[in-house]
Amino acid sequence: MIGKTLTIKEIWNKTGKPVKVVLLVTVIMTGLIINSWGEDALSVIHERTSIRKFTSQPVEEGKVETLLRAAMAAATSRNIQPWRFWVVTDTNILQELAENLSNTHEPLSTAPLAIVVAGDTEAGYNNEEQMRNLKLDCSIASENLLLAAQAIGLGAVWMGIYPYNDRIVTLRNTLSL
Repeated sequence: MIGKTLTIKEIWNKTGKPVKVVLLVTVIMTGLIINSWGEDALSVIHERTSIRKFTSQPVEEGKVETLLRAAMAAATSRNIQPWRFWVVTDTNILQELAENLSNTHEPLSTAPLAIVVAGDTEAGYNNEEQMRNLKLDCSIASENLLLAAQAIGLGAVWMGIYPYNDRIVTLRNTLSL
């Protein structure tokens, strides 16, 4: 574990086996309230925006679970569900990532939370089609996460890691993945 980081892989990986992953994206949440509960799906889709400045207000554990459950409800090719999630709340780690990734990752320095969405390369079938689908599956899960954040009043932004090898290496090294 990384500081106060919740390793969702250990909780949600049904096999209990270690997994190899390809890192795809980082999504950041904050306690900044930007809308109210109970909006219909189309309103959430149309009102979702990328938030890049955050308060230091922590995100409640129940809201984090809501986000993860929404991400895991995403459609996946052949129902393989290859995504894995890491929740990072250690502000020192977030600051380190902000400094060592590209300049577009500066919002990490003020975010109270980041959720890393990664694809398990050993999930499902070991073929080229599955590797392409894994990236799509993780992208759909990320979009569900972003929409859920909007629906429950959290600000969020998609931070691209994949397909940039230098960013993948930085994230893996920083989080010891």
